[in-house]
Amino acid sequence: MKALWLALGLALSGGSSAWAALDVGDSAPNFSIPAALGGNVFTFSLAESLAKGPVVLYFFPLAFSEGCSLEAHQFAEATAQFSQTQLRRVEELVAQNFVSKDRLDEARATYDRDTQRVAELKALLATARLAARPDEIRAAEHSVGAAKAALAQAEWKLDQKSVKAPVAGLVQDTYFVSGEWVNANQPVVSLLPPENIKVRFFVEEGRLGAMRIGQKLAVSCDGCAAPVAAEVSFISPQAEFTPPVIYSRQERAKLVFLIEARPAPDDAAKLHPGQPVEVKFVP
Repeated sequence: MKALWLALGLALSGGSSAWAALDVGDSAPNFSIPAALGGNVFTFSLAESLAKGPVVLYFFPLAFSEGCSLEAHQFAEATAQFSQTQLRRVEELVAQNFVSKDRLDEARATYDRDTQRVAELKALLATARLAARPDEIRAAEHSVGAAKAALAQAEWKLDQKSVKAPVAGLVQDTYFVSGEWVNANQPVVSLLPPENIKVRFFVEEGRLGAMRIGQKLAVSCDGCAAPVAAEVSFISPQAEFTPPVIYSRQERAKLVFLIEARPAPDDAAKLHPGQPVEVKFVP
């Protein structure tokens, strides 16, 4: 019975879980895959090959590499030994007139072919180990580096065509609608991140001395389930008259100072720009 030896170039890391689940003695599932035999690439079918006789498959991570040549050389030597054993067996059978001389000629041809294959793979293995190989490796590494640089450039060009907001936030306003032409470096949308939301209020001159940066406040608003905690982040150094938006005959003639306070980003989402609030100082 004649065995068929094939070299299949497969990346071992790319095997599926179905292959990993196979144990010794299990029936091999049928498959078709690109393969190489004697340096010639073809489509290998397990079912078609088994119909011709026993099949031996060996796998390697990269074709025409030193590891591939070494493994192929080892298999070729084993094949030649098998052919030699078969040849001796046929010679004995011919001497006893059990088989024809044609069978002997076929066995000799097979042994000669396998012996030549061993010599061929020895030459390939020697070539793979030549001193010039490091230069080829370095050239391949440079090619990989150039490919990575080209990939980085392509990704950068793609990023330039895709506009992304630097932070998450509330869309406060949009300046264009779909289909309008936008010039370069022109804003298209206004965002308000939660960390940029602040509460602005005024205190009279008599209470300014009790104010300090970092002071705790409780901010209430209509519809708020609970007061929002905030901290004073800015105290104006200049006095101003009560803004006209504060409609009070008693208060509008007094000098007041602008105070700004910032809530935590998680709590800031509960407040809305322009919303009237009530501020209380936390002792």
